[in-house]
Amino acid sequence: MKILFLDFDGVMATDYYSLILEKNSLPDKDEFGVIFDPLCVECLSRIIAQTNADIVVTSSWQDLMSYQSIRRMWDFRHLPGFVTDIVPVISKRRGDNIDAWIKDCGPLESYLILDDLPIHEFNEHQLDHLIQVDSYHGLQDTMIEKVVAILATSSLSPSR
Repeated sequence: MKILFLDFDGVMATDYYSLILEKNSLPDKDEFGVIFDPLCVECLSRIIAQTNADIVVTSSWQDLMSYQSIRRMWDFRHLPGFVTDIVPVISKRRGDNIDAWIKDCGPLESYLILDDLPIHEFNEHQLDHLIQVDSYHGLQDTMIEKVVAILATSSLSPSR
């Protein structure tokens, strides 16, 4: 199993796209929340097409939406890939939440974390699987090759 741990704010929902929508007097939200940047969605689509990775949501949106609501949003917005789960919230540190999910659901063939949070939010053994995203522009075309390469390599579940 290949897993893409995906954050929303700053990765899929960008300040850049929100400004474009605002400038053109277009709504920046739908019934589910902030609308994702279509360029980021296209990048995610290409990643999923090349890796067949499943998505596990790490976003704080899970504080406002259930897994079922996230799945409904995914279908409603015609987003790429399959959201298989959300990480449990056992800690304020995202890395701990990811480790808890891997412990419960692993082992994994490979995984990648796409996030805009600072590096100290993750555990040291996760850093080779982390791509930090600039929150203004989000997921970019220039990141696809690296994401695909990391997901193409085998990785062991974290040892505790």
